[in-house]
Amino acid sequence: MYIHNNYLVILLKKLLRSFDLKLTKLNDYPSPASMDILKKCFSKNEKIVIFDVGAHEGQSAQKYHFEFPNASIYSFEPFKVTYTEILKKNIKNVTPFNIGFSDEVGSQKFFVNLGSQTNSLLELGTDAQEIWGGFRGLTAEEEVLCEFNTIDNFMNEQGISHIDFLKLDVQGAEYKVLRGAAVALTNKKITLIQLEALIGEQYVNQKTIAYYLSEMEHYGYKLKNISDIAVVNDNITQVDLIFEAIK
Repeated sequence: MYIHNNYLVILLKKLLRSFDLKLTKLNDYPSPASMDILKKCFSKNEKIVIFDVGAHEGQSAQKYHFEFPNASIYSFEPFKVTYTEILKKNIKNVTPFNIGFSDEVGSQKFFVNLGSQTNSLLELGTDAQEIWGGFRGLTAEEEVLCEFNTIDNFMNEQGISHIDFLKLDVQGAEYKVLRGAAVALTNKKITLIQLEALIGEQYVNQKTIAYYLSEMEHYGYKLKNISDIAVVNDNITQVDLIFEAIK
């Protein structure tokens, strides 16, 4: 099931040591460690622009607003049920959109699972539950049509010239979002990017850590840090990679 898993674990541990970090279990997202990284990059009262892509029920947006009260936060959630939960929270300075981001504009098939936090543009892989220790949330329920845009198109539509921080948590489809932000990435219109990379075949056609390292290097971004590492049964299941534009 875990192709080259031992090699990946060894590689990640080496990377962690280079950043003076330790492997810990993920129990809160975004983790305090992740927020600490952001606080070192942006001052508390700075008027930054944050894109919260894969906002789910607004958990991340709440934390971003608490730490950066003057930030303009855009939250994107394509699934209507969880989008409604963001609206209920009525978080100050957060503008929610009932859309997702991809590499195409328009309606797309969206896979809804028992655990809404695992919903994705990608279909669940056959080993998804086993990788997460039998987690029943990784049970397919239905397929629905949701609306998607590209980051490049959205920025043009909204007149947004720069994104200070882009958070991507879209369950394996992060590469699709990046493809739809090719112009912004090429022109360094995004300063800092945090994206989730999955280990093991959790979703069909998901990309590897190596893919993201290569892709971001291609656009002129360097790996700045690593955070939010999830461990199940002594196996790393996911890790967030934080990239910064090379000036």
